[in-house]
Amino acid sequence: MKRKMHRALLSLARPQAFLGPTLELAEHGVELWASSGTASFLRSNGLEVRDLVDLTGFSELLGGRVKTLHPNVFAGILANPENPGHVSDLERIGGVSFDLIVVDLYPFEGGAKGGLEEAALRELIDVGGVALIRAAAKNAPFVSVVVDMHGFSSVLKDLKEDHGYVRPETSLSLAVRAFGHTSAYDALIAKTLSEQAGSEAFPELLVPVFERTKQLRYGENPHQRAYWYRPRLSQAFELTALQGKELSYNNLLDAEAAYLLVREFDRPAVSVIKHSNPCGVAAASTIEEAFEKALDCDAKSAFGGVVACNRPIDEEVAERMRPIFLEVVLAPAYSERAMEILQVKKNTRFCTLSFDKPLPALTSRETLFGLLLQDRDLHVPSNGTLEVASRRKPTPEQLEDMKFAIDVAKHVRSNAIVFAKNLSSVGIGAGQMSRVDSVRLAALKAEGRASGAVMGSDAFFPFPDGVEYAHEAGIEAFIAPKGSVRDKEVLEAADRLGMVCVFVSSRHFRH
Repeated sequence: MKRKMHRALLSLARPQAFLGPTLELAEHGVELWASSGTASFLRSNGLEVRDLVDLTGFSELLGGRVKTLHPNVFAGILANPENPGHVSDLERIGGVSFDLIVVDLYPFEGGAKGGLEEAALRELIDVGGVALIRAAAKNAPFVSVVVDMHGFSSVLKDLKEDHGYVRPETSLSLAVRAFGHTSAYDALIAKTLSEQAGSEAFPELLVPVFERTKQLRYGENPHQRAYWYRPRLSQAFELTALQGKELSYNNLLDAEAAYLLVREFDRPAVSVIKHSNPCGVAAASTIEEAFEKALDCDAKSAFGGVVACNRPIDEEVAERMRPIFLEVVLAPAYSERAMEILQVKKNTRFCTLSFDKPLPALTSRETLFGLLLQDRDLHVPSNGTLEVASRRKPTPEQLEDMKFAIDVAKHVRSNAIVFAKNLSSVGIGAGQMSRVDSVRLAALKAEGRASGAVMGSDAFFPFPDGVEYAHEAGIEAFIAPKGSVRDKEVLEAADRLGMVCVFVSSRHFRH
């Protein structure tokens, strides 16, 4: 049943921001009540407002820390007008019932992002405002609660269309939004104070909060709905689209994979991603050379791929990209001439993304069984962690290529095999159930270019067959984590075939 709106209570940390809709509220004949600071501001802008002091009988206490926390206020919010006992209690205390509560909480989030110290931040923890919101949301059948401009617009729309009445579905929707709002507010406080206290990275109670930003065209497939949510409690990486169609669900997944891969390298590097797996990766002295080498690895699969460059894109790279169909291109920047060249690719999404911002320390994945949280795999092999186990010793160039291969393998779905030569992938085997099948797939993708190349594996070889097949394809050296009960047999195969075998201690599964 629709409810006539007679009386509203406002408590606003930023009254200027809410002045417009409050003026419109008054035009609908709604009686306005407010806490002292809000009331003073609204009166200065020509509005007739009643102060809560008239209802509570006391002025603010503790420098404003206590102003709305009073039985007369909360009785007026929580009362059920259809309950005779509630009506009688309100009459006994000389109270009034409220139909609308509008609260703008203290800006704790702004203070946290501004780097305020703990003492200053604590003053921005709203107590009374959160209590007002929760009380109003609990009594949603009889009270509407507004916590932001979106909610205010919903109420004003109802008042206009229904001549001073608010629809019950509007109040229920606002209550749900209000509980989400206070939940996010408390979660932000808990996270910020925890970080300031130096608490552990894996808290006992995890309260992630994400805010819906836009609906995507569809999910992984056209019959699946999808939305893009961004974190409220931390700064998301800003992916800025300069040109092209809207980013899709799959575009975003592939963009992350491409970006994380090229961040592995200090020198100019390019990755080409298809279905979250790299089909070409290269590092070189220039971004133009890296792009050519990455494309040559598997030019067929690069069609419709996502490309990431860890250096700005200039005219030469843009010219090379122009005839190729690409879904998304990521780079820290583009030259003016490059964007002029790339304008002809109307559908390709050209985006910028910072390469200076540190990566989050943890990664997460939601499953049917709960949320899984782990340290990000930031392990980088160094010469000091490499164990040259074979009789044949690697050349400096082979060592560099093997470290490159391991860096790439970290970003390939397991079982992962990477053939590399001259800091460029020449064949990649991804996501196979058997490691030897990943070797075969890498050899197939190499198309005869594996001669003299090295091989990197994300985990140990369980049998010598993978090494033997790699040798047949032309691989001369390989690097792999140790730990198999057959490491000795694998090493013996390497020596028998005259190959270089290098062991590392860390594996890099990516499921």
